[in-house]
This record gives sequence, structure tokens and C-alpha cells, in this order.
Amino acid sequence: MSNKSNAELKKLNKLCLQESSYYLNNIDLIAASNFLRPDIAVLTEYKIQRSMEGILGKRPYAGTKYLDQIESIAVETVKRIFKAEHANVQLHSGSQANQAAYAAFLQPGDKILAMRFDNGGHITHGNPVNFSGKIYKFYYYSINSRTQNLDYPEILKISRKIKPKMIVAGASSYPRKIDYTKFGRIAKKTDAFFMADISHPAGLIAAGFLPSPFPHADVVTTTTEKTLWGPHAAVIMCKERYAKDIDRAVHPGTQSSIPISRIVQICKALLFVETKKFKNYTKKVLNNSKVLEKKFSEINNAVLFGGTDSHFVVINVRDAFGLSGQEAEKVLEKVGIFTNRQVIPWENKNVYEASGLRIGSSAATSRGFSKDDFELISEIIITALKNSKKNTIINSLHRDVSVLAKKHPWQIKH
Repeated sequence: MSNKSNAELKKLNKLCLQESSYYLNNIDLIAASNFLRPDIAVLTEYKIQRSMEGILGKRPYAGTKYLDQIESIAVETVKRIFKAEHANVQLHSGSQANQAAYAAFLQPGDKILAMRFDNGGHITHGNPVNFSGKIYKFYYYSINSRTQNLDYPEILKISRKIKPKMIVAGASSYPRKIDYTKFGRIAKKTDAFFMADISHPAGLIAAGFLPSPFPHADVVTTTTEKTLWGPHAAVIMCKERYAKDIDRAVHPGTQSSIPISRIVQICKALLFVETKKFKNYTKKVLNNSKVLEKKFSEINNAVLFGGTDSHFVVINVRDAFGLSGQEAEKVLEKVGIFTNRQVIPWENKNVYEASGLRIGSSAATSRGFSKDDFELISEIIITALKNSKKNTIINSLHRDVSVLAKKHPWQIKH
């Protein structure tokens, strides 16, 4: 190894240690974040680094008889949890899952109806800078400006007018319960395929706290890391009659090889989902999210969408604190709390500045933070945002966060 490589390796090792220490000395409230459970983080019983490709039962090469059985456990567990007729667990990410779902049902230029990005929709639901917005012709539905909840009669009206090939339900920053039954009826009335992206609420659905999109949806996509408490990966589920189309869209349509270690991690995570411990954990995630909602509801104009039914809240920092989302995010980072700026309904700022914050409870709950902790965290956030220019107060709050973070070193407590 050259002197340069040696130096860079030492630097890399040092940075990894610094990152670990930095992360655990702060508090992560990013809604898309979660910890990888220690029991699946390191597969000590599986030392071989292998990958495989091809659809289960139709591999392009030999030596996969045990790998097939491992993937079968993951597939059958997903189907059992979500009451799906078919599942594919090979997806690398939620974005790739959505790409495969579109490819299975649509041709380039086909019409799709999805939620507006500034109302809570995901970037892969037709944002013009994303592949989805470049390949397909997207139209959008919105929340009701008065209730700030989904307006199903209006969605039906739009669908009848534009006649989309597919309707997408699901969001990145809309924290309210979605009525999949109503979406299913709208899709049937307008002769459209119905796709549900449940990447954020998947764990809440699996634990029975939110309704499942099946049997109403034709295809369902989800990530496995946010609320399912698994590895960074994704799953597609569908009705049996679309199984071949979905599988072909995954391989060879959008990806090739998959690491078997990740399939093992998915298996372990999904099997844990069926335990009472997972349901208890998910209940804590929801309770902690409700603490955030309650505390921020005490601030005028703070809570958007009328509250939350999920693992995060969306805060209007522009109207409540006179800050942009970017400014609020940076202030809280100085305090030691990680959040992410968020565009809000009818936003007039660009996505990099934004006017809101999305604040989630999953990662901190996984770490063991209680309702009392979340009350204190909420008070710290509110104090920081009210005093964003006062360095003495910000520094004092940073010390409070450090003390609180040290109370919860990362370990399983559920």
C-alpha cells in the first residue's frame, strides 16, 4: 500500500469513529432515519460475501439452492404481514421500487395522477427533476386548503377529467391517514391502476395502527428502513395477476445483482415485525410523535395538516417562528438535533430554502427516548427556534442535548 493510500485509510478510520461519536452525541429526528437493529446489523453467522441475480426460482446461474430458500422466507413473510398475493424483495431502494412499479404497468408518456410535491408528495411521484417526471406525464391532486387533508371528491373529479393510466397514493411529508378504500374506488371508477407507496407508514400498517392498502391497490411499494426497522432496501407487492410483470420490471428491467446479506437482513427484520415487541415499539413511535404534535400545537400556526397519524409532524417555521426551513434546520443542528427542511403546502420558496421542518420520532424511539424525553426535546426545539440569534441560549441548549443524548447510548431497549 502506498504512503498516500495508508494515510487515506487512517483518515477514513478516524472519520468513521468521529461520525459514530458525533451521531450518538446528537439526536436524530429526521423522519426517514432509523437505526439498524444490532441483531441484524452484523450477520456473524454468515461470513460469505455473495450476491445473486434473477427472479426467485429462475436464476441465471448455479449454486443458489440455499439462497432461494432464504429469499423465500422473506417473500412469504412480506405477503403474510401485508396480506399481499405476490412480493419481490430484491429492490435496492424505494426510488427503484417505484421505478419498477411504473415500468410494469406503463409506457413512457402515460398519464399518472399523484400528490403535489409541495403538498407532501415524493420526488419519485412526478417531480420534473426526477426520472418519473421526465418519463411519464404526471398530473397532481392537492390537499383541501381549508382542512389541509386529502380531498377525495376532488381527486375523483380530476381523475375523471384527465383519465390517468395510474393513480398513486402515498407521500413523503403528508402525515395523515390515507383512505386506500376511497382511492381504490376512484381508480375503479376511472379505469386506472392503483399504486400505493407506503414507504413511511409501512411499519405502522404492519403493526395494525394504520389500514393496509390491500386488497384495494394493484401494486404497493415500500422501503424497509424507515418504520419497518430493517436495512436500507425496498419491497414491491402486488396482486397475483401482475406478478410476472412486476418481476420482469425488477429483473432484468431495472436492476441486476442483489447482495444475499441484505436479503438475510430483510428476513430478520420482517420476522421481528410479527412479534409483540415490534408492536410495542411502534406504539411508542406513535406516542412520541403525538408528543411532538401536542407541544407544537401550543404555538400558533406551527402544526401543518391538522396534526399527525404517523411517525412525524410537519412544522410551518415561517409563520410560527419567522424562519426559513433552511435556517431552522441549521439552528437545530447547532443545538444537536437533526431535522430536515421541508416545503409546505402552496410553498413560495425553493426546495433548498423551504418554509417548514419535518420532525420524526422513529430513530430516537429506537434509541430508547421516552415520551418525557420527547417533551423535553420539543421544548428545546421551540426555545431554539424562538431564540435562533442568541448564541448564549443556543450553546446552553446544546449542552442540554448532549446530556440527554448520553442518557441513551444505542442499544436494544424494546
